[in-house]
Amino acid sequence: MRFEVLGPLQITDGDPAAPLVITAGRLRSVLAVLLLHANQPVPAAELAEWVWEGAPPASAVKSVRVYVARLRVALGPRAAAYIATHDPGYRIRLTEAELDLLEFEAACRRADEATHRLDWTEVSTAAGHALGLWRSSPLVDVPVQRLRDQWLPVLEQRRRQALEQRLDAELRLGRHSGLVPELRDLVVRYPLRERFHAQLMVALSRCGQRGAALDAYRQARRLLVDELGLEPGPELREVHERILTGTLDPDRAAGPAVSVAAAAPPAAATPRQLPAAVASFTGREPELRTLGGLLDGITDDAGLVLISAIDGTAGVGKTALAVHWAHRVATRFPDGQLYVNLRGYDAQRPLTPAAALAGFLRALGVSGRDVPVDVDERAGRYRSLLSGRRVLVVLDNAGTADQVRPLLPGSGGCVVVVTSRDPLAGLVARDGARRIDLDALPAEEAMALLRALIGGRADADPGSTATLARQCAGLPLALRLAAERAAASPAEPLADLVAELADLQRRLDLLDIGPDPHTALRAVFSWSYERLNDAAARAFRLIGLHYGAGLDANAVAALIDGTLEHSRRLLDDLVRAHLIQHTGSDRYAMHDLLRAYARELSAGTDPADDRHDALARLADHYLHAAGAAVMAWYPTRRGHRLPPPARVTWSAFADRGAALEWLDTERANLVLTVIRTAEDGSPRHAVLLAATIFIYLETGAHFSDALTVHTHAYRAATDLGDLAGQARALARLGTATVDLGQHDEAAGHLGRALDLFRRLDDPSGAAHALTALGRIAQQHGRYPQAIDYYEQVLAAELDPDTETDRVLCNLGLLELRLGRYGAAAEHLDEAQRIARRRGDGNAESGVLDELGNLYSRLGDHGRAEEAYQRAKALCVQVGNPYGVAHVTLHLAELAQRQGRYPEAGDGYRRALVQLRQLGDRFGEAEARAGLGDLALRLARTEDAYTHHTAALYLAGQTGDAYLQARAHEGLGHAHRAARDPVSARRHWQEARTRYMALGTSEAATVADHLAELHS
Repeated sequence: MRFEVLGPLQITDGDPAAPLVITAGRLRSVLAVLLLHANQPVPAAELAEWVWEGAPPASAVKSVRVYVARLRVALGPRAAAYIATHDPGYRIRLTEAELDLLEFEAACRRADEATHRLDWTEVSTAAGHALGLWRSSPLVDVPVQRLRDQWLPVLEQRRRQALEQRLDAELRLGRHSGLVPELRDLVVRYPLRERFHAQLMVALSRCGQRGAALDAYRQARRLLVDELGLEPGPELREVHERILTGTLDPDRAAGPAVSVAAAAPPAAATPRQLPAAVASFTGREPELRTLGGLLDGITDDAGLVLISAIDGTAGVGKTALAVHWAHRVATRFPDGQLYVNLRGYDAQRPLTPAAALAGFLRALGVSGRDVPVDVDERAGRYRSLLSGRRVLVVLDNAGTADQVRPLLPGSGGCVVVVTSRDPLAGLVARDGARRIDLDALPAEEAMALLRALIGGRADADPGSTATLARQCAGLPLALRLAAERAAASPAEPLADLVAELADLQRRLDLLDIGPDPHTALRAVFSWSYERLNDAAARAFRLIGLHYGAGLDANAVAALIDGTLEHSRRLLDDLVRAHLIQHTGSDRYAMHDLLRAYARELSAGTDPADDRHDALARLADHYLHAAGAAVMAWYPTRRGHRLPPPARVTWSAFADRGAALEWLDTERANLVLTVIRTAEDGSPRHAVLLAATIFIYLETGAHFSDALTVHTHAYRAATDLGDLAGQARALARLGTATVDLGQHDEAAGHLGRALDLFRRLDDPSGAAHALTALGRIAQQHGRYPQAIDYYEQVLAAELDPDTETDRVLCNLGLLELRLGRYGAAAEHLDEAQRIARRRGDGNAESGVLDELGNLYSRLGDHGRAEEAYQRAKALCVQVGNPYGVAHVTLHLAELAQRQGRYPEAGDGYRRALVQLRQLGDRFGEAEARAGLGDLALRLARTEDAYTHHTAALYLAGQTGDAYLQARAHEGLGHAHRAARDPVSARRHWQEARTRYMALGTSEAATVADHLAELHS
């Protein structure tokens, strides 16, 4: 059994294609704690502390025992060999081969030991192996924020160290030419990371490209000086000088090390997206040799290699061949493998290039918040991330060349495999694609596949086996389904099954006009379909109408207009008939050809009104279930109204975690429901569902999905003539685009929404738009304008359940920045009273955080600590990771004010990791500034320079005027500490100018610094 935590929690037992799924959040949490403490006893009380985020109930230890017992059952009969009772708790006993974290730590230790021995080959091998074990962010699906708070900074720091070790080792081994593309990519992705610039210069110089190395320095300096107003640091200047004088030491990797690795941006993720290879893959040796031959001679400097397409008819095994070959050669692509099903022949909605690029960018480590909106910007970011890397990209089931082109990398080292039913001649002519035409399996290979799947019965009756292979037309999908049918009836002679299939084919031939390549598939499908009872057959047909990639038993109950218990029985029948796949706990999926077959049957069998009613019930289901989930997850949001009950029974969610898990799982289906209902004649569903899930999309930073949802909701409301719906959709579009940093576009949406709300005499809606407009003005430093927007909201004397507490909190922050502490306290106290009165823990946590900032400014550290801790507890309680990250940051600032520097450093680094994962560039800039201030206190001038430079860069990206001023102030201190008064004066003058424009009290402080400098 293999356990993996360096990514989503994953368990496999022999067959990687069939992972063991544990859906219950508490069970995953218990297992995660044990795995992170592998081979160490964990007392039951400590387990409870972790699982309940430091606030376990009185019965927690007893509950832990129950969870461990359930976990043992879930892991199967061998669980006792792993989870042992170790009084007063438990211990999971694992080897390196059984847990990726242990394997990662062992590889890192080997890299460290090899570094001490100066064995650079072993350093490269061990560090590379350690990096390759990371699939994505660890613990991403474990609902224990406290666990992530403690472990992620440690794991991320060790991962960054492994990356630096590998690069240094590769340079020392003389592999500089192979590193040039990777380092070029790194300096593009991390322009402020001077060490990468220095390593690139060394690599270029040792390649004999002295001019290119000096040009790399000029580009780095131009970035720092021309764009940020800063001179390069000592490491970069020293490498530059050594290249100029010809004294670059060949035994040095890239000049002196600097002590900022712990806060450096993480390396890009290494995606491992290939689906499981098909079992008992048989034949296709000529095609496999052709594919392998195309890889010969590929280097990082080679042009893009595009293999397009493995083309052929449906069911011929294009995907199976591509995935089987991709697994064979995966080790030749150490930077990862990307896979996407483009659904090019989906009857309802092929995947757009924009959606595919968003998925790829997230797999490559880009947070959802940082995924660009424009498809061309997404493609550019994607090509930049792949530049100089060796990545295999599998684009499955493409429909057109235009669907493929935006997904092609722009440089060598990457290989793209495209499968399609169409030859895609345009890719061959324009993009240099090399085609592989895939035909049905030859008779010998078809029979070999049947023998592999059926076993001895095929050998015992070779005649019937050969006939069955012909009946299936050599199509692997048909052969596999036929073999599954034979295996389900082991006592029935193979000849009888062949006769039954022959009869079905004759009947289908009578229904077809002209030759049809799908006749064999229809025959095999109908073989299973016609054995179903009427209820299961109807369920199969209606499930084919579902527009998403997967669904659960509740959705099936809605489609068939039945009970949950009945739908589960029917799903069991369909799983046994191999007409649907069980993909996880209560999750099911259908092969696209089977789905097309089911739709075809439904169109010919079910009246149009029945199909329409089934889809209406499905939309009702998602609307009602989403409403229940949002209410369970965010119970204090009184502005939300639960839609009328659906026509099926829906079980209540056990807790917030279960509700959020359902929303995350069903997000794609919810978005598709809005799209389909907006486009297919049910716009009211689109408007209501968008209004139901907007708070989930906003809080979860699903901004691209929010844009899609609210754009379609606006169109649906327009079709209905619903001005109120239009106004709400525009306001929410404005909020989403603010979060994406597109402030001009956001202001346009919000201005139109405000006009509509005022025409409708809707003061609550107007308050929402005004608050968002105030937020834009506030971020850009237009404080008087922001205050005017906020005061308009307060003057409306709205019900406190609208925007009042948020506006008062924002005003409190503004007054705090302006040094008017009394006014800030009044606003914040009133905001807290309102939030408490309506029981909104999320709103109160934000107010408490700002009160902590106020008390900290006033020097009342005890009250500040108390406010922060109460804010953090509320954030944990309501599941607000943004709030947890920001409070962690502010606690670090408080620790720094009190001189507790180690604690402050730990807090800043934890916050930085959390904020990066959330894609919160505002918070990341604030954390960087804090780390820069701390470095100055500790006399680490180089670190201070690096952090404040990063803070300035991030603040410039977000347009936050206050943070830009703060970063300039910090850079002034760094340059003064480095005895560079000219640069210090320049930055302080810039900081004073910006503070004066904002009207904040820091302007006078910076003026004092300038006066001291002159004296």
